[in-house]
Amino acid sequence: MDEEDEVEVEQLNTRAAAGLVVSVVVGIVGLFLLPSLRSLGVSFGVAFWSLLALEFAAFLGVFASVRRLHQPLE
Repeated sequence: MDEEDEVEVEQLNTRAAAGLVVSVVVGIVGLFLLPSLRSLGVSFGVAFWSLLALEFAAFLGVFASVRRLHQPLE
């Protein structure tokens, strides 16, 4: 291996890893909230769209965390 062929070493971003875990947990919890909200008397439409927004926020959190998970060493 030549000296010119440098391998870029990356460091794990702990904030991004924590954000990934939180976003996944929020997404999983959101899967089970629909029956709970329905039993509290919330209409299906309101519960569905509220949970859809929650799942979309969890998706955005996962996306942002994965994009920032590894950062080059300085």
